[in-house]
Amino acid sequence: MTEERHALIARAEDTGPPALRHAGVSFAALENPLERFGPLIERLARVTRPDAAHLRAALSAEAVAILERTPSGFTTIDATPGFDSEPSRDLLGARDCLDRLWTGHHAWDARRSLLSVPLHREPGKVVLLAVRNPASGMGEPLARILQTLWRTRGEPHDDIEIQVLTDLRRDFRLPVRLYERYRRLQRAAIESLSIVFQPIVSLGKIAGHVGVHSFEALARRAPLDAGAPVGLLNAAHVWGDDLVVERDEIIVAKALSAYASAHRSGPWDIPKPVSVNVSVRSLLSDAYLGSLREALASTGLRQVTLEISEQDPIRPRRDEIWDAEPHAYFHERLQHLARETGVAFAVDDFGSDYASVSRMAELPLTQIKVDRRVLHHPTALAELRFVEEIARHRRDRAARTVVVEGVDDLSPITLKQIYAVPIRHVQGYLAQQGAPSLHELKADVREDIAARVRGDAEQRATGLPALRRSA
Repeated sequence: MTEERHALIARAEDTGPPALRHAGVSFAALENPLERFGPLIERLARVTRPDAAHLRAALSAEAVAILERTPSGFTTIDATPGFDSEPSRDLLGARDCLDRLWTGHHAWDARRSLLSVPLHREPGKVVLLAVRNPASGMGEPLARILQTLWRTRGEPHDDIEIQVLTDLRRDFRLPVRLYERYRRLQRAAIESLSIVFQPIVSLGKIAGHVGVHSFEALARRAPLDAGAPVGLLNAAHVWGDDLVVERDEIIVAKALSAYASAHRSGPWDIPKPVSVNVSVRSLLSDAYLGSLREALASTGLRQVTLEISEQDPIRPRRDEIWDAEPHAYFHERLQHLARETGVAFAVDDFGSDYASVSRMAELPLTQIKVDRRVLHHPTALAELRFVEEIARHRRDRAARTVVVEGVDDLSPITLKQIYAVPIRHVQGYLAQQGAPSLHELKADVREDIAARVRGDAEQRATGLPALRRSA
């Protein structure tokens, strides 16, 4: 392995999750065994039916069985010819096998060896995969692979491979070849995503005051999908900062290009503002800044807001030294980005994870988006008033827009209550779900929203009953 490739994996390890960095597993000891899993992972990801025969073929095993374990004993769900379930019961029932339900167990006697992999567990029952005479050194990594395969069965094979590699990455130091394989898979998967736009709606008591304030760009597997590909988008955080930044570079370029194209076919002469999600690490990256500049220049868009992900803490990496307190350092970085590109910033999903009061109060934000879960808190209205008051009394008077996310037919807080806070903007399936094209709100939708703001029908839910819950 060249020094450059060593450096690549070393950087990935340094920015990976603490569980990986402190796993205490020797890279040299695992590199060769895990290198062998590359072709195996690719074969398993393409198993369209995870039954015993397909798994035996993918594993090149002598025999395979899928068994159900209950307090009364074992039941064979599926098995290939030659699997001697009766003689294998002693190995399957070994006490240490039962004690290690989720790491896999390799047991043997004078005649045979058996790898037991728990695939699924529920009260009083465990589904196991038993592999007769597997290759040596395959126990724990193979257990991770097979558990993920079982969990993701039915998904596209590239998605399965991404999840398999990511689950291995959480627990093992992977060879560079598998790191590079994941990088290629992630790039292709992100580039294949569709971008849809969900409106942020301005509220009013008359229909003429209700309308589209702006749009948020959302990544979807397909335009009609209700939810985001969360597993794919979150997997990058397991692999280190470089993969997170690359993901965000692709998404911002796709989102702004798609928005510019949709605007050309839309009803407005001047583009409505658009927002795109971004991680803290990407905002600290000069590579991301370069990609953002290119996307802005090629599309000509001016009113762009970057929504800072709630997943990321604002703090230096282990190999970094910041010359100021974290929020002050990040504040300066955002101001630099605003001067360089003209973009604005929002805090996304306020009320969850790291989206704290200090983040809202200390960063140069123009928008605060309240997480949908806040609507279901017992103190929801008090929390909304608190956010609105902080936004209204900021010294720099920048963060004037508070947006309540996830407003739909399941929201326990009415539009009349939200309007009385006073908050004037909401987002969700209240008006329409995301779409690749841009549209004004229909007249009947605007009339209905205005009626709800006035409280004309207090017994009705906040959102429109015909629409599904916001993603």
